[in-house]
Amino acid sequence: MSESTVKNYDSTLRNWWAFCKGDMPRISKPDTAEILTFLAKEYEIGKSYSTLNGIRSAMALVADIEIAKDSNVNRFFKGVSKLRPAQPKYAYTWDPKVVLQYISTMGNNEDLSFKILSKKLITLLALTTGHRMQTFSLIEIRNIKISLEKIEIFVPATIKTSKTGALQPLLRLPYFHDKLICAASCLTCYLNVSRNFRKEISRLFVSTNKPTKAVGTQTLSRWVKDTLGDSGVDTSVFTAHSTRHASTSKANRRGVDIEQIRKTAGWTQSSNTFARFYNRELAADNNDFALSILNNED
Repeated sequence: MSESTVKNYDSTLRNWWAFCKGDMPRISKPDTAEILTFLAKEYEIGKSYSTLNGIRSAMALVADIEIAKDSNVNRFFKGVSKLRPAQPKYAYTWDPKVVLQYISTMGNNEDLSFKILSKKLITLLALTTGHRMQTFSLIEIRNIKISLEKIEIFVPATIKTSKTGALQPLLRLPYFHDKLICAASCLTCYLNVSRNFRKEISRLFVSTNKPTKAVGTQTLSRWVKDTLGDSGVDTSVFTAHSTRHASTSKANRRGVDIEQIRKTAGWTQSSNTFARFYNRELAADNNDFALSILNNED
C-alpha cells in the first residue's frame, strides 16, 4: 500500500471512528445499516464515486465483515454510479510542443541554476514517460542505469498501481538529438550538479534550498505547474498531473501503439483508463471552424 493511500485511509478511518463515537464493536463489526448511513452521509456532502469506493476499501481494512460482498452496499454503489458517474477531469488537453518550445529557450543544462534545472528535469520526465509525480518522487539513484543509447530507471517502491503480480515502473529515456529538450541529457547533468551537495540522500530529487533534503510529490507538482505556467499553459485549469494526459494523448495522435502507451504510462493491458479518462483532443480555437470555411486557401 502506497504512502498516499495510507494517508487517504487515515482520514477516512478518523471520520468512521467519529461516526461510531469510538465504539470498537461498531467500528470492527458494523451492520449494513450503519455502513450505508455513513456512506450516504459522505455522498450527501459531495463525495465522488471513486472517493466513496476508497472509503469502502478503508472501512474494509478494519471491519471483520466482507463489505465488498454485501449486496445492499453493492446496490448503493450501483446507484451512485448512475447518479454521480465518474467523469474525466479534462475534456481537452494542451500540446506538449508548447512546453518543449519553452524549455528549449532556457539554454544549455550546464548554464541553468539548480532550481531551474530541477524544474526542467521533472517536467521532461513527466512528458517523456507519462508517469505520476508519486513515481518520480520515489526514484533512487542506485536504480538509475546509464548506457550509451539510453537511461533506464527502475522504481521498486510501492506506488498507486502496485499489486501482486503487477510489474513495477521501468522508465526509459532514450538520448535525443536536441539536447535542449533531451530528458536523458538533463538527468545526467542533474546528477553531476547535485552530487556536490546531496551527500547521503539516495532519492533523485532534492530541495533547491538549504537544508538539502529529498522532496516529495507536492514539491515536484509545484515545479511542473510553474513550468507549465511559464510555458503559457492555463494552470487555473491544468495541474501537474495533466502532463500525463498531454503526453499519452500526443503519443496516441502520433500513432504509437495503444499497448505501448499503456505499458509506458503504467496501465495494465486490460485497463481502459486511458480511453476513458486520458485520451483527449487538443484545446481548439473556437474560431477554427468558421475560418476554415472562409479561408479560400486549399
